[in-house]
Amino acid sequence: MSYQNVGTPRFYINHLDRLQALGEDLELATVNVAPQGDVIGTDLMEGLHQTSDFFRSRKFVAENDGHISLVYITPSYQYIEPMDCCILLGHNLGANPDTRIRCKVRQYVKNEENDYEYNDPTGFENLKNADFEGNTFRPAKTGFSIVKWDTSLEHDDDFNYNRIYIYFKNADGTNLKAGDSFKLSGLFFGRIYDMPFSPDLNLSLSYEFDGVKTTKTRGGATLTNTSYLSPPSHGDYEYFINWGGVTSSRKLGRRVWDLSFSYMSDSDLAPSTFTTYEKMRHDNNFYSQVIHKTLGGSLPFIFQPDNTNFDDFAIARFDMKSFKMTQKAHGVYNIKLKIRESW
Repeated sequence: MSYQNVGTPRFYINHLDRLQALGEDLELATVNVAPQGDVIGTDLMEGLHQTSDFFRSRKFVAENDGHISLVYITPSYQYIEPMDCCILLGHNLGANPDTRIRCKVRQYVKNEENDYEYNDPTGFENLKNADFEGNTFRPAKTGFSIVKWDTSLEHDDDFNYNRIYIYFKNADGTNLKAGDSFKLSGLFFGRIYDMPFSPDLNLSLSYEFDGVKTTKTRGGATLTNTSYLSPPSHGDYEYFINWGGVTSSRKLGRRVWDLSFSYMSDSDLAPSTFTTYEKMRHDNNFYSQVIHKTLGGSLPFIFQPDNTNFDDFAIARFDMKSFKMTQKAHGVYNIKLKIRESW
């Protein structure tokens, strides 16, 4: 039981969201997805990878016998960063015991003939609601699932991601049949960043009810107008909960974390140099992997207050006008973060 306690925070950064925000030519493709009226498969994928649009349910139906694939491609090989996690939101895959998902990341690596070939990740790990067999997993419950795999931050011209996709087949490895379907509200591909240690003890967690407005009449009566009380559901399924459908018994309020971290080393906070773009993008530090990847906090991310508690998540943004590092000794700094739940 966490009782909403904060441990070592974890940030899940959506790389596809960042690509689109930067205006990159992110191509969407589907395999064996039947059109629904005038809506074709790639239209169903619009917004599926954007963190701010994880609240709309989408139904994918197999057009023919075979697997369903959802694919993201960019012609700019150098722009897809190394990724190590996939999050499925608002899915009903756990409702069908015969459904299993295989998540495959494709990366380009030059072979001896100087041609590009595909290599697939290894070291898959179930972080939430994903029972693995090899590199194939099946959610045990409806709701959301998180998987992780091994990757490296090393990056050069011979190590470039160009394509990432996920495909859906039956549990026994056979193809889906025409008409088989599943639902998704969000498909997240990105990277995990863990803070080096937990925040100072003088942290705070507040619950805002900014969707509730009250007015007092001339007669002294109090009128209340409630536009929202809690985060919206992930499509047809509850916000970061693994059970049936949407329920009225949900968490209320918008959470806001005020966190301070003392005596962080300079190597944990920023790249060794800002003059080398590769260092700025790929060094494993808070600035490179969180501030830079969220475009200075303008993009939302998935926040896990304690990286050992997989029952507490939020879609959030930084609520700060600047990222300030206060030096306390040589190479040692203090920082403060304000993180606000966002939808």
